[in-house]
Amino acid sequence: MAKRRDYIPSKLDELLAFERHLYELVTKNARAWGIPTLVVKELKERRAAYLDTHERSKDVFARSRMDVMQHDSMREDYTRFIRSIVQGHLVRNPKIDLVTKVSAGWVSNSPKRRKLKKMNDCPFCLPESKSPGRVRFSCYSQNSVGRPKLHAECHAVEEEYMLLDVKQELIDVVFQPTGRKVSSKAQFTIAVGRSGQWLYCRARWLNTSDESLSSGWSEVRMVLVH
Repeated sequence: MAKRRDYIPSKLDELLAFERHLYELVTKNARAWGIPTLVVKELKERRAAYLDTHERSKDVFARSRMDVMQHDSMREDYTRFIRSIVQGHLVRNPKIDLVTKVSAGWVSNSPKRRKLKKMNDCPFCLPESKSPGRVRFSCYSQNSVGRPKLHAECHAVEEEYMLLDVKQELIDVVFQPTGRKVSSKAQFTIAVGRSGQWLYCRARWLNTSDESLSSGWSEVRMVLVH
């Protein structure tokens, strides 16, 4: 079985188990591990907010499209936050023994990656409307052929998008993103907006360890949401 590249699970049920175990360990051992009170307080507040959104979105009979969109956005924000706690307060904390770190899943079981280079070329990313209210993004490296594929020097692709009720020509658009998606796959689909809206988007290759090595943003593209 191939080893996963990221210590934070991508499957929702596994992510929930991971964050629950992290929460229990941090709240129980915060004083012994020297974790600031404000960090613990913020973890409790963010976790409560995310789980509330999760509860609304998991009811397939009562949830709305907005509930699903809010959950996806909150999940990304919460995942980034718990990653910052692991990297900033846990994985390099000398007060925490290695057995605890490994058993909690805070240490990646992947081999150390080579140092990546600065990416000077932007992705070529095509949005494609998939009803109802979903858009598929396919991202390519410059001069690549075949299936969508990540840049060899990146960890992920980052997509920013905004929705407008009235179509505007690209030359007239002032791009002010209202949503974002970070994906470790070059092709992905997200639920956005509603039928009849226009989605405008741009993408960049992302180095999650060193922001300065990420690429610039691609040209803005648009698609009509079905």
